[in-house]
Order: sequence, then C-alpha cells, then structure tokens
Amino acid sequence: MKNLFAYFALCLTVVFGLAVSSCGENLCKDAACGTHGTCNETDGACVCETGYQVNSKGACDSVSREKFLATYSVVDITTGGQFNYTSTIASSANGIEKVIINNYAGYGAGTAQLAVPATVELNKLTVPAQTISFNNQSFVIGATSATLIGNTFTLNYTVTIDGGTPETGVATYTKQ
Repeated sequence: MKNLFAYFALCLTVVFGLAVSSCGENLCKDAACGTHGTCNETDGACVCETGYQVNSKGACDSVSREKFLATYSVVDITTGGQFNYTSTIASSANGIEKVIINNYAGYGAGTAQLAVPATVELNKLTVPAQTISFNNQSFVIGATSATLIGNTFTLNYTVTIDGGTPETGVATYTKQ
C-alpha cells in the first residue's frame, strides 16, 4: 500500500511539474495592439479588426482603406482600344473597410459617374460581382481584385450593360 501511495504521489508530482514547465512565457504581456487589435497568445502577434492593419509601431490603428482614397489617372485597355480617364476612390459609409470607385471603367462624366462598391483588406482591393443601375441601364460588374503596389494597381474587369456583350478591360490606376 505504501508503494502504491508513493507511486501515486510521484505521478502527481510529474504531472504537476509538466503542467507548470509547459506554461511558457506570456507572449502578450507587453503587446500594444492598439484600440482595434488583440494579441494572439500563440505567437504574440497583433490581430486587427476588419478594416484595420498594424502601423509602424505594431498597433492596429491604421485604417486599411486610407491608402486607396485618392484621385487616379487611369489607362484602360479594352477590346475597343485604349482609354484614359480620371477615377476617384472615396470612403463608403457601409463599413470601415468599404470604398466606392467612381467612374468605374470610364463610365460617366461630370457628377454622373458609375459608382462601384469595393472592399479593402490591407493592400488588396476587391470588387464583388454585382448589378448596378446607372443612367437607366443595368450594369453587371464581374468580380475582380487588385493589389496596391506603391501608387499603382491594375484591375482586370468585366462589365455587361443591359445583357449585351461583356466588355473586358485592363485598367491601370495611378495616384495623381
């Protein structure tokens, strides 16, 4: 009976010792993830809320879409030729990660411009498939995405108007 008790005590000591020794350093102890982030206890990295990214200090305080908000010179190569126009990307009220691309695919003039909603995550701009009514026509926008590199990104897009032949284009946006 004494041996059984000693064996049981030894097992408890080993199990407790392993449990204590497996408790590593608290990787989140000194993490400063900002007001829009939390620390991942597995690796100590900051995980940002949707629409935010880490700033130069590692805190989730930078709004991802801010880098896209600008006026762009666009060179658009389509099956119909090359077209040059100006487009703006503005904030959307539908979420911190949402933007509006105005004069999408060069459709519009003055204040009447095709406005296409998109989403920003880090350096990636994503246009979901959608149908938009503009100038008494139905525009079917194909899904696409692009990555901002420096001041430039390129969208490979498809637009179909009122069920007609799809127009494809490669539009290169450069910040003015």
